[in-house]
Amino acid sequence: MGGLGKTTLAQKIYHHSTIKTHFAGLAWVSISRKWQSKLVLPRILVSLVPEKKNEILMMDDDMLVENLLQIQQRKKCLIVLDDIWSTNAWDSLKDAFTAEKSVSKLLLTSHKIDVAKHVNPKGFIHRPVLLSADQSWEFLRLKAL
Repeated sequence: MGGLGKTTLAQKIYHHSTIKTHFAGLAWVSISRKWQSKLVLPRILVSLVPEKKNEILMMDDDMLVENLLQIQQRKKCLIVLDDIWSTNAWDSLKDAFTAEKSVSKLLLTSHKIDVAKHVNPKGFIHRPVLLSADQSWEFLRLKAL
């Protein structure tokens, strides 16, 4: 369900000072319903290695995947795939994240639980819950008053 705070929670984690000191590279990419792997992979790689932006933009998909795998093996990265809607989207990107010796972490947000299970059936899945009317009012009252 939209509006539960999945992206907000991921942003809080991504921007936390402890995360910034723990990971040598950070990348955030919104996937959404209209994703294109040819746009997603370069954005991730440029975020992780900004000094090679011009070189990265000239790479084909195979070179992008190879370079992403190498970067994730060499340095600890946190890569956020925000708002991934389908298993097809993951399947088109997964080759860039399957490094067995990777020290990096992948965090994703999705409206669909089956996407998260498809990505990693043994991974941690956080399911935010909808607040009741009373909880919503109390939260608003605490923030606004």
